[in-house]
Amino acid sequence: RMPVILNAGERDAWLGGSDDVATLGTGVMLACHPVAPFGLRDEGPELIEAINV
Repeated sequence: RMPVILNAGERDAWLGGSDDVATLGTGVMLACHPVAPFGLRDEGPELIEAINV
């Protein structure tokens, strides 16, 4: 299994078995940033706050 990331309006086409799956998700823009190291049991919004490196 492999995850799929879709645009908001593409869910129905994906779940409906569209034959045009090659174009689904092509406009998705992802961003990333460094975060501080935390442990497996840590929780809270600070886990995803960006840090300067």
